[in-house]
Amino acid sequence: MAGSYVPVSPYSKKPPIRTPSMIISSEWSEVQQNIGTLVSDHQNNRPIDAQDFPYVKKSHWTPSGEVTNCSCCRKKFGLTDRKHHCYRCGQVCCWKCTRYKRKLSILAEPDPNGRSYQVCASCFDEGPQTIGQTQDLTDLFFTLKGRKTSPKYKPKSGSRLHRKLDYHKECRRLTEGFLAAGGSSWLKSASLEIMKSFSLPDWQKGTFYLPKGATDFCQLCEQKFGLLKQKHNCRVCGRVICSTCSAENLILYVPDDGEQDSDPRWAIIKVKGCPEVEPNLCLYQRVCGSCQAGLEDIQLAEITQAGAEEEQQDIFSSIKQVYEKISATQSKIDTQLPKYQELIEGLEISAGSPKYLPQARSNMQMLAKAQADLSDHLTRLVVEVASLKRLHPSTAAQLKLLKGLLRAKYEFYQENMFQFRDLRRRLENMTPTEVLNEIQAIVDHQAINSAYISTKQLGLEALLLADKHEFSPRIAQVLAAVEGVVSEELQLSIRENREDWEQHQLQVQEFVKRCLQGSSHRFVRPSRRLTAAHGTTYVSQFLSERSEIVVTQIYLQLCAKCVDKKFRKTKEALQAAQLQLVENQEKGQKSTTVGTESATS
Repeated sequence: MAGSYVPVSPYSKKPPIRTPSMIISSEWSEVQQNIGTLVSDHQNNRPIDAQDFPYVKKSHWTPSGEVTNCSCCRKKFGLTDRKHHCYRCGQVCCWKCTRYKRKLSILAEPDPNGRSYQVCASCFDEGPQTIGQTQDLTDLFFTLKGRKTSPKYKPKSGSRLHRKLDYHKECRRLTEGFLAAGGSSWLKSASLEIMKSFSLPDWQKGTFYLPKGATDFCQLCEQKFGLLKQKHNCRVCGRVICSTCSAENLILYVPDDGEQDSDPRWAIIKVKGCPEVEPNLCLYQRVCGSCQAGLEDIQLAEITQAGAEEEQQDIFSSIKQVYEKISATQSKIDTQLPKYQELIEGLEISAGSPKYLPQARSNMQMLAKAQADLSDHLTRLVVEVASLKRLHPSTAAQLKLLKGLLRAKYEFYQENMFQFRDLRRRLENMTPTEVLNEIQAIVDHQAINSAYISTKQLGLEALLLADKHEFSPRIAQVLAAVEGVVSEELQLSIRENREDWEQHQLQVQEFVKRCLQGSSHRFVRPSRRLTAAHGTTYVSQFLSERSEIVVTQIYLQLCAKCVDKKFRKTKEALQAAQLQLVENQEKGQKSTTVGTESATS
């Protein structure tokens, strides 16, 4: 009942507090689901609602019947030179003068968030969008960046002296003094170890140094010194302390794997970040318990920060690599789509054309190739966008960057896929059925041939890597099974086209051989650095991931080009291989996790 009072028990459980990492993980899961929906929609050819892409208004267009010459180049229109409208100004021009693209709103105004339309050269060269408000934050960015200072360590607790102590400054004094006193020489370093029990050099005296004779009590535990309780000075803060309240846990050293002129470093031993093996050039220093706790916090914070920066750098480099691949595919789509549109607009096929049109066979092959290439580019775009699912953002900035990238690429895909399907509908409306079947037969033959070549090359690459790095050839066996199924259906297609299967096999082998000779045309290219660091485990896992991506791309390209009933066995084999490769990845990740845990224990 509306307005009714619902009592709340004081003993009811409070909702769990969501940490920032939980929020990021939850939002990224939703993004991954949206990526999966995009792949599913592309696979099933889900229709795109035309209401999502409203066309620009045409009320300002000049009637084409009143114009006989191009408004830009003054060329006279004819059978080969058709009339085209500039969507921005509405003038009637020829195709060459309207081959430019610009994003417009439904009111024909320049809009960076609008849809791409063909415009004339003068409208293309028009100034940027002036409607709305823009703000340049570059100066503010550099101002804030200039205010940034190096972070200083501030201990959470301790005496007033330690709150005033600058640990970074004191450690810098010790490392520079160690270098000046002969830290680069093994003989001088050994003499420093002997002489430190007789006299304390100035570079080992802290800012608040207190001579041993100035007090008879430990400045930490406040117990009196005696025969069994000797006096010591902390090398960091300089206070007088006993052996119980201090230890020689601070090491000054020069890394063994460093160069001769490398600077010395400091570390608290038995804490993460210290040298695993005692360096040849080193000197142990006594520190009190308070200074040791402060230095441990700094040491651990630096290790954590370095790991976080490396992880952040890795994910940003991965985003950059995917972005570069997507941008390259986008440029191909931007180039191929106008060419496909030009072919369709220039196509002159009458309803009474003969069935096979031998004189126009080259035109149909050109049109089929353009259609297949454009379909491949759109599928590759989907696969590359889907590869972002493998990333795991750990900060809000990374999540925001990925969401913005996905949103932009999704809008690009939707817009160009809608235009591509619209062009195909125009082709179907203006072309006889027998000609459409002929074009589709060419596309089908090219599609199954491309699937066969890609599967064969990927299988050979998997076999070569398994043999080189000596791991199980399971992935190569899975791909070999798929290749056998694709080969059977390709043979049927070649017989229908009255081609020689043996001659075709020789051509394919020669083509794959050339692709394998150069690394730039290979599907699987493991990183040399990661291979040297992790060996067979990395190569096997990387091969499984790349194989799954390539098989998915082959399957989606086949679905996008051919109808559901065509090449059904090949599609089923590719789907089965995709599932097997995913299972193989999961097993590899589990074995890697178990191996890491056992090594840690």
